[in-house]
Amino acid sequence: MIVYDSLYGKFALPTYLSGLVHTPEVRRLSQIRLLNTLTPSLATLGELRRFSHTLGVLYLCEKNRSPGFSEEERKALAASVLLHDIGTPPFGHLMEYYLRELSDWSHEGVIRAMLAGTHVPENRAHQIFAHRQIGFPKALRKAGVSEELVKAIITGSHPLSLLLFGTLDLDNLDNVARMTRALGFGGGSELAIKLASALKVSRDARLWLNEASERSTVEAWAKLRERAYDIIVFDPPTVAAQAVLSQAIEIALGEGIITKDDWTLSDEQLLETLMRHQHTKGLIILEYLGKLPEIALCLQVRGTLQDLGLAGRAQAKILVEQILHEEFDARRVRGYVFVDSGTFAKRLEFLDPETGEAWEIGQKSRSIVFYGFIHSPERLAASKCERAMQLLTSKLKVGPDKIMRCQIGNVLEAIDEYQRSLNLASSQY
Repeated sequence: MIVYDSLYGKFALPTYLSGLVHTPEVRRLSQIRLLNTLTPSLATLGELRRFSHTLGVLYLCEKNRSPGFSEEERKALAASVLLHDIGTPPFGHLMEYYLRELSDWSHEGVIRAMLAGTHVPENRAHQIFAHRQIGFPKALRKAGVSEELVKAIITGSHPLSLLLFGTLDLDNLDNVARMTRALGFGGGSELAIKLASALKVSRDARLWLNEASERSTVEAWAKLRERAYDIIVFDPPTVAAQAVLSQAIEIALGEGIITKDDWTLSDEQLLETLMRHQHTKGLIILEYLGKLPEIALCLQVRGTLQDLGLAGRAQAKILVEQILHEEFDARRVRGYVFVDSGTFAKRLEFLDPETGEAWEIGQKSRSIVFYGFIHSPERLAASKCERAMQLLTSKLKVGPDKIMRCQIGNVLEAIDEYQRSLNLASSQY
C-alpha cells in the first residue's frame, strides 16, 4: 500500500502489514482525534486523527535500524506500532482521565485484553468498529508475525519497547512533528526523521545516541515540543472546549449514560450519545458545539497537587468553581485543571556509542494549571477576574516564587506585573 503523508510525502508500507492496517481496531483510529477536543482556534490540529499519526510512527520505525535484532523482531515492532494507540478512548486523554479514576482501566491494558479477546464483558458483541469484530490477532497470524513478540513489545518486556515507550521514542517524535505542522511552524519532520534514524536500542534495553552529532538535534526537538504544548495548554478556546466536554463526560459516566466499556466509541459517536441525554445535551449543543465560555483566570503553579494540599484533579476543579461562583454569582461556571508531569519538558537520557558515557538533556517539568471559565452574556469585569485570582492564590497559599504564569481574563500578565497586581510577597508564606 502506498501512503501519501503531509509530513513524510509518499512512502510504501511493507506488504506483510497490509492486512493489519485494515483491521477494524486500527481503522477506528481514523475517527479518534490526536488533540483531545474540537477547537475553533486550533482547527487544523483539532482535525488530525490518530490513524495518520500511527502511519507516521510506522514510517519512522522503518527509518530506524537498531543493529542486533532479527527480522522477526523488526516485524513484531512494526506490528506493535499499529497497535500502540488502538486502546485510545474517544477524545483520548480527556475521557481516559475519568476511566482511570473509576477503575484500573488503561489503554495499555485494553491492548492486552484485545489481543486475548477479552476487551469487553461476556454476552456483549465484540464489535470494535463499523460493526466488525476485532481482527488483529488473526491478521498477525496470517502475516506470519509472532504474537508473543508483539505482546512482549507492547507490555514493555522487550528491548525494542524503548522505541515506542521510551523517554524519546518514535511515537512522540511523530506526535510533535505532526502537531507543530498543524500549528503553522515547520522543522518537525526533519528532526523526527534524523532522530529516528540515529536512535539505537541495545539488547540490554538502553537507548544509544551520539552526543557530538545529535545533542543539538535533541535540543531543537525539545524546544519545538515545548513551543507546541505552550500553545495547546494555554489556548483559551481549546481549554474551554476541554472543560465543557470533560464536564459532560463526568456527568455521563456518573449517571450511567456511558460506561467504561464504551471506550470503543468514536469521537462523533460519543458526541451523539451525549446529545441524546437530558443532562448532557445542553452542554454539548449550546456550549461545546456552540458558544464556548469565556476565560476568567488561568494560573500555573510549580509543583504537584499534593504539594498544594489537593487530593486530586476533582478537588482542585471544585475549588476553582467555588471561587468563581462566589465572585461572579454565575450559574454556569467551568473549572478545569491540567497536571503537567513532563508535558513541557522531559529528562532525556542516552548512552553515547562512541564513548560509552551517559549524557542527558532537560529536566522533567512539574506544574499544575488552574483554569476558570464563565458563560456570561456580558464581558467579564477585569476587577472580578482579578479578585477571583487573588482568592485562588490565597486558598492555595502560593507566593510569587511558585507562580509560573498568570492570566486574568483575556490578558496575560508579565510575571512582575501580576505579582504587583496581586500584592503578593514571598514573606506572606
